[in-house]
Amino acid sequence: MNIEALENWNPWWASKEVPQVLKGMKRNIDPLIFRSVKEKEIIILTGVRRCGKTTIMYQMMDSLLKGVPPAQILYLNLDDEVLKKESLEYIYSAYRQYKNPDKKAFVFLDEIQNIPGWE
Repeated sequence: MNIEALENWNPWWASKEVPQVLKGMKRNIDPLIFRSVKEKEIIILTGVRRCGKTTIMYQMMDSLLKGVPPAQILYLNLDDEVLKKESLEYIYSAYRQYKNPDKKAFVFLDEIQNIPGWE
């Protein structure tokens, strides 16, 4: 896998911020979801297509960037043909090796249903 695919999906690694175009419009969301992202838990966002799940993830990442180094935030859009070819284990290992070898990682998986056996 080419590390460039990870860099393309994680522009904050270079810019230190989530691009405004990705954050979308501010939604009326329970602030608990933003606080819970720092817990050692898995958070699952579900909903119908095009209801704003990805936008909420970008807003959560933006909120994290106010106190977390950019390299600790990994976003994967698993609709990406390059990423679909690799196992999640391999992608995560590459991220750890290349970008964040030893600090806590906040991992956001978008379109996870595209990975067979993701459950």
